[in-house]
Amino acid sequence: MPNTTKTVELDVTSLVPFANHPFKLYQGKRSEALINSVRESGVLTPIIVRPQGKRYEILSGHNRVEAASRVGLSTIPAIVREGLSDDEARLIVTVTNLIQRSFADLAHSERAAALSEHYNAIKSQGRRTDILNSISTLLGEDETCATVYHKLKARDVISKTYGIGGTVVAQYLRVAQLSKPLQERLDNGEFSLRAAVELSYLSQGTQTRLDESLEREKRLVEVKTASELRDTEKQIGTELDEDTIERIIGKERNAERGTRPVRVDKALISQYFNSEETDDDISNTISKALEAWFANGKE
Repeated sequence: MPNTTKTVELDVTSLVPFANHPFKLYQGKRSEALINSVRESGVLTPIIVRPQGKRYEILSGHNRVEAASRVGLSTIPAIVREGLSDDEARLIVTVTNLIQRSFADLAHSERAAALSEHYNAIKSQGRRTDILNSISTLLGEDETCATVYHKLKARDVISKTYGIGGTVVAQYLRVAQLSKPLQERLDNGEFSLRAAVELSYLSQGTQTRLDESLEREKRLVEVKTASELRDTEKQIGTELDEDTIERIIGKERNAERGTRPVRVDKALISQYFNSEETDDDISNTISKALEAWFANGKE
């Protein structure tokens, strides 16, 4: 079927979310702000959907649909894309979310999904870069990655498009290789981005056993431990068994006795630090701030 586009008003009840949608719905103040906006002015920007039988699958606009439902709207403006492959549909889902949201607002797993999909689209070119062009048109952008592809490498294109460093792009392309359970642990702060990059080199079997071990013991994984897991698997040339994983992680547990890990709210971190600062940078800044605080007699 040819790839075509049309704009219509769709019944909200005819819409279904994208299968395995990698992005979380807005929460808190951001959700309330969108709901209030829709209540006052309606949905101003059409969502993007594709036909799915007698219903329509949402590609872009899950939060707008949720807000419309919350305020009782019966219909919503939608751009219908017909003839899309599953890969093209997923590309629209990820790239529109990355363009419409602040990079700092996304969870690690969301950043990885979006950057990886965009990277693969640029690498494959052809019809998928046509989709990038159409996304840019729909969102009112003047230039897409497709137009500069021949001037820059794929990773540099993404860095230029979203204003993030090439090193950060490379890290999230690695995180995309993590299993979903380990990506969730990264989102929950159970290990750092640097540790996640090291773990991403582990085979899927080892990742599964590592997740099971972390679930049993409720442990955190430091960069040093993640590197040892990676190096050990590389040296023996096969997946790590449960005993080997437990032995390596056990070293970290013994070293951490007498210490207490503390988690800091992600919103607070993003308020004071940008996405390119490493965990060590953030830790050092917090350490200096605490030293200054207590030096002034604060207890």
